[in-house]
Amino acid sequence: MIYPVHLPAFGTFDFWSEKNRPTKATKHKKYKIKIKDEFSLKIRQSKKLKNNIKKNEIIKK
Repeated sequence: MIYPVHLPAFGTFDFWSEKNRPTKATKHKKYKIKIKDEFSLKIRQSKKLKNNIKKNEIIKK
């Protein structure tokens, strides 16, 4: 997917704080929300995966 906003490295999530938000994103509110949701989804999914792996390891032991 092509983003209307230049995204920094994936580690910088404070990118979405009010100060750091790029002007283009504020103009295109639809896109901003879309990107934000995609990011949070990826973060949540990775956390779930990690938790599941931990639980499975505990059960096996």
